[in-house]
Amino acid sequence: MEIFKQVQISIHLIDAIKHIPAYKISLFDEASAIISHSLLRKCKDPRAPLISCKVGETTFRNVLLDLGASVNLLRLTVFENLKLGGLKPTSVELQLADRSIKKPKGLLEDAIINVKGCRFLVDFLILDILILNNLTHTSVILGCPFLATAKANIDCENGIINMKYEGQNIFLNISLNFLKRKMLIMKILK
Repeated sequence: MEIFKQVQISIHLIDAIKHIPAYKISLFDEASAIISHSLLRKCKDPRAPLISCKVGETTFRNVLLDLGASVNLLRLTVFENLKLGGLKPTSVELQLADRSIKKPKGLLEDAIINVKGCRFLVDFLILDILILNNLTHTSVILGCPFLATAKANIDCENGIINMKYEGQNIFLNISLNFLKRKMLIMKILK
């Protein structure tokens, strides 16, 4: 065994990688990218994509577009103020980001929301949660069902959301909302 501890083999890294199939592809690709300088420029965090929309006669600013949400959510207090009709019972349970489990109060089907003059039908789960801001801030989360209905493409690098409505493209600049959000946070902190 001592003899094997003293044996040293000198081979080129590329030759070694070729003989280790599990690492061959990933290491080779990474090494090639570094050697050829083909790495893309790292972008800053664009923050959450926020838009404004109208539900009924109420305009909501800072509506979160959430690719990670499998449902559209509306706060219970907002639902009660909007008087949008009855709720259907639901057996859904939601696991929130903090891993807590919440049972929605019900399902609101076919609510009409207006985004930049375009009307979309949306189903909302109504959730009884406490949000510290007032009625027009962060009370609505539009998840994948809405984004699919609106045929949304989100360009995080440029802060642009492209939605399709009746054959036309609607472009929303979400980077302006980032500035509004930052100013709102500054007001709250003062």
